[in-house]
Amino acid sequence: MRNRKPGWLAALVVYFGMGIGTVFAQAARIGLDGYFDDWQNLAPLHTDAAGDAGNDQLDLDQLWAANDGDYLFIRFSMRSDEISLQSGNDLTLYLDTDNNSNTGLKVAGLGAELAWRFGDRQGTFYSGGQSAVVYFSHVGFVAMPTVTSDQFEISFERDIVPSFGAKLFPAGTIRIALASNATNGDRLPDSGQSLTYTFDDSALPDLPVQTLQMSSSADFRLMSYNVERDALFDTDKKAAFTRMMQAADPQIIALQEVYQNSAEQTRALIAEMLPAPAGKSWSAARVESDLVLVSQFPIKKTFEIETRSSSDYNAAFLLDLRPDIDSDLLLLNAHLKCCSGDENDAKRQYEIDAISAFVREAKKPGGVLTLAENTPIILAGDMNLVGASENLRTLVAGEIVNTGTFGQSAAPDWDGSAYTDLAPRHVATPMYYTWAARPFTRNFAPSRIDFIFYTASVLTVEHGFALETTKMPADSLAAYGLQPEDSNRGVTSDHVPLLADFRLRITNSVADAPAGPVTSFRLQQNYPNPFNPQTRIAWTQPGPGFARLSILDVNGREVRVLISEKVDAGEHELIFDASGLASGVYFYRLSVDGVLHATRKMLYVR
Repeated sequence: MRNRKPGWLAALVVYFGMGIGTVFAQAARIGLDGYFDDWQNLAPLHTDAAGDAGNDQLDLDQLWAANDGDYLFIRFSMRSDEISLQSGNDLTLYLDTDNNSNTGLKVAGLGAELAWRFGDRQGTFYSGGQSAVVYFSHVGFVAMPTVTSDQFEISFERDIVPSFGAKLFPAGTIRIALASNATNGDRLPDSGQSLTYTFDDSALPDLPVQTLQMSSSADFRLMSYNVERDALFDTDKKAAFTRMMQAADPQIIALQEVYQNSAEQTRALIAEMLPAPAGKSWSAARVESDLVLVSQFPIKKTFEIETRSSSDYNAAFLLDLRPDIDSDLLLLNAHLKCCSGDENDAKRQYEIDAISAFVREAKKPGGVLTLAENTPIILAGDMNLVGASENLRTLVAGEIVNTGTFGQSAAPDWDGSAYTDLAPRHVATPMYYTWAARPFTRNFAPSRIDFIFYTASVLTVEHGFALETTKMPADSLAAYGLQPEDSNRGVTSDHVPLLADFRLRITNSVADAPAGPVTSFRLQQNYPNPFNPQTRIAWTQPGPGFARLSILDVNGREVRVLISEKVDAGEHELIFDASGLASGVYFYRLSVDGVLHATRKMLYVR
């Protein structure tokens, strides 16, 4: 939860024509990452009756709304099976953005200026007696998660002008309806009723513009970057790619979609764009058909993980981090099958199973690779997770579906738990998407399909971000030598690079807090871990602020709040007692003044 002020919540019952509308206003810091934990303390605008879907299989459940100064956020859930939001559904969102039932499209008891048809990946905007088909960029639409789900969170830009010179949100109050347009389809709220939402412009804590500087406490910086069919080698794009590389300044680069250029050509280009520091040099290795790793650390071994055919692989690289860090690193670079549909889901699952089996065998003695215990493992790349949620779930957990081919499942982390998802935020906005076909036409909505997963029992992330430049403020762009369009398709790539600053856990102790004045936020790994039933959690914060430390289950549901109060600057710790909770993986998250700073994973074993 990034921001909560219960006093801002107003729930008023008012009457509009035939129906009853509920007026809400709630300002909040929402991060559009598909995890929903920042909605936990926000009240829903409406809970729909169960079992009223008629012949339709889609049974709508609840709808929430919130806003900050730039975006309207809407979340909705369903009681029915998971759906893909961008295809194969009849859902339409109606927004009466001038709060006037006499203008726009007459539907659901309101006059809608926007009818957004999720399954068609487009909408219709109505203004002044005119109408126009609009796509994602016209309304600033983003939705998460990208995989199938029974709940989604979406956003619209508040100041955007879709067409006719008319703003999407000309009024401070709007009305909302969500409907399945299948025969006898469900509506939320029921026919004749409406939901009314008033924008709350109460002051929120500033959303920090993230620094691009590597954390001083990190051991190395990783970049994962899909460079869109060898665009990195396009001479017309070289200047922009150079600016991106120099601003990010990674030490390890996992590249996808390098189809036509060799490892040596890639190494030479990176060395030209980003010369290695004194005493270091770039090396590179390649696995067909498009995966290249470029590293300032020696690449000891390269492994092909066979996927759909003998000429198409995912990749694993064993790096030697010495003498800087006394450890190897197993880095997996993946580019999974694209696109939605059952056939592509099945092909992706085959690849996921192959990756999980490789990691399982690497952790056991006697195979082609035998990792020393607690060797850090990172899985990065373009995962193309745009279909069934099973792909994401099994990838993170190491669960194998095709056991006849790949053997039994095995959790990837050394403590018997799943990978941790980095989920880096954009530098200057609350967005988390990693791919966008700018301009956002009818193709697909901005999506989070690039990931960095890591073994959190032996690695911490000191800093991470997605280098999206279009919304960065001018002073930040200037400070890092960037231009606003540098992250755009046509200038560099349709993917944005992900950056992560990692630190190895040399011990499980929390006694490694920085000496002297505290200058940054830092959430330590709990100790002991695994634990039963108590464990210690420590953190530092550089200034006083309202701190909230909460425990979440694997579904992102908040199950405990450990602290929610004003806290002074300095070092802090507490004891968490998990008595009463089921055994398993949990996450603990620290936010201060409504801004999320860190998430860590823990394992409770009863």
